[in-house]
Parts: sequence; C-alpha cells; structure tokens
Amino acid sequence: MTQNKFNYMMWITYLKNHRMADRYLQLLICVKTGELKEVYLSELLGTVNGLVLGFIRMPYSLALRNMIPGSKSLKKVDEKLGGMPVNSAVMAFLLSMIWLAIHYYSQTVGMRGDVSEIAICVSYLNYIVLYIAVIRLARKGEIKSKFKGYVVPVMACIGSLVILTGSITHPLFIYYLLICATIMGTGIVFYNKNKDIII
Repeated sequence: MTQNKFNYMMWITYLKNHRMADRYLQLLICVKTGELKEVYLSELLGTVNGLVLGFIRMPYSLALRNMIPGSKSLKKVDEKLGGMPVNSAVMAFLLSMIWLAIHYYSQTVGMRGDVSEIAICVSYLNYIVLYIAVIRLARKGEIKSKFKGYVVPVMACIGSLVILTGSITHPLFIYYLLICATIMGTGIVFYNKNKDIII
C-alpha cells in the first residue's frame, strides 16, 4: 500500500468515526425519545461482530495445530468462499446455539445473575497461571524489570481474585465450575494422548 493510499484510508476512517461520534452525541441528547437504544444496539452489534469473526476461525486455528478432535475436517477451507473454514464456522455456530439454550433456560427460570460470568471467572483464574509464569521468568532473570516481573503480575493476580469473589456468590457457581473443569480436564487428556502430532 502506498503512502498516499494509506493516508486516504486513514482520512476516510477519521470521517466515518467523526460522523459516528456526532450521531452518538445526537442520540445522547435525545435520551427521552428512546433513541438511546440505538447506541446500545450499535455497540452490541460491533462487539458481536468481532466475537463471531474470531469464533468462526478459532476451531480452524486449533485444527491447524491438531489441538482439537476432528482436526482433519475442521482445517478444511472452501476456496469458492475465499478460503473460509466452513466446518469451523458450523462448529462455532453449534456451540453458540448450545450456549444460547443454556442462557435462555437460566433466564427463563429466573436464575439470579448470568451464567456467562462463571466462564469469565474461570478464565481469570486461568490467567493466574500465566501471571505466575511471568514471576518465574523474572526469577530466572529473563525479565529484568522488577516492576514488570513482580509488581504487575502480583497486582494482576489480585485483580483475578477480585473477579472470583464477584462470581463465587452465584448460586450455581460450583456446578458451572465443575463443568468448566471437566472441559479443561478433557483438553489436558486430549493433549497428553496426541502431543506427538500437536504442532
């Protein structure tokens, strides 16, 4: 891409963002008319768009490394669709529908809270393992900065524990935690059985 074309694209992006910001301002001024819903809708759709695009390629990415059952099928791409991993997209869709059904059921029966918060909590617990790895690197001398090697990961661990305390009050926390632990345990077993072919 030439510099002129790059500058042109940056300018177009700026104009689009400027118009969007202007539109948001108009909507915020018109809160009483109910148009504020459009702000939430556009933000929601933007987030969902990124999530869907990432989720479509996640099974494909894992399949390329043989890190998921059915890798041979999931790594196939459809050249007619520009190299899109259709099987991967179908799997992502099915997983999304399963999660949607769980979420719908939990909201229909009047369950307090949101089941997704437990999965997020478990993710933050997993991050603690990474933070501890950073501390170990600092102890080995691979990370020279004391702040980045010790202070930052310790603060991150505390933040993860804060997230845990917020989710642990969910009435079904222990059950969803066991489900997440089962899924992670299955992944560990799969890895140990197939580590010779995993890239």
